[in-house]
Amino acid sequence: MLGAELADTGLFVRFGALHFAIASVAVLLSALFVLLPFALPRLLAHKNLARAGVAILFLRLGLMLCGTLLDGRSWRNELPFHLCPAALISGSLYFITRRPIFFNLLYFWHFGSFVVVLYPDLTRAHTILYAYLFMLTHCLEPAMVVFSLLHLRERISKRGLQCAVLGFLLLAANALFWNRRLGANYLFISKYPLEILRVIRPFFVYQLLFVSALCLLMLVLYLPFRPSQHGRNQLFVI
Repeated sequence: MLGAELADTGLFVRFGALHFAIASVAVLLSALFVLLPFALPRLLAHKNLARAGVAILFLRLGLMLCGTLLDGRSWRNELPFHLCPAALISGSLYFITRRPIFFNLLYFWHFGSFVVVLYPDLTRAHTILYAYLFMLTHCLEPAMVVFSLLHLRERISKRGLQCAVLGFLLLAANALFWNRRLGANYLFISKYPLEILRVIRPFFVYQLLFVSALCLLMLVLYLPFRPSQHGRNQLFVI
């Protein structure tokens, strides 16, 4: 069995059978999360959305505890100082409070989840539960974006973009602070995440390019929502 193989070897092979199986389950559950309100509209009630937000926060907490207590990972690497957990927490807070700023943060920060699902940092994993929680929490980020756009009619704003860029810069400063003290690599801003990136020297040039590229990507993500000449959202102008 795939889970037994993981337990025996402790290895998670990217693009292998286990990767495909776990990612497929996570994608299906996330799709169900988006589609279920069509059959059960009462799920869109504020109290039910708040419960969903709390449940997702507990999923993230479960991932941290599973990683440290069951999978043998360092607690330093499980702290939510990367962009993906920041996006997931923002989305959860949006469901709980329905404040648009939290949705904007989720939207502008969720893009990294696609990369993580395709190229997960799971080369060492000893428990199948951790692998499932890891994939599910990352797949839920784009699912929450689609859910909010489709069912809650939430929209992106210029102010949201500005807050997301400023928030990302604060996250980067926070990551640098804790990376120096904990020897971690939050936001991949203190060490090269891939060997191929070592061609970018000196290192501060890599840091500058990395931060600039993510800010530029947020700007690109805003373009479909910029106001048209008729004052309507461009995403819905035909």
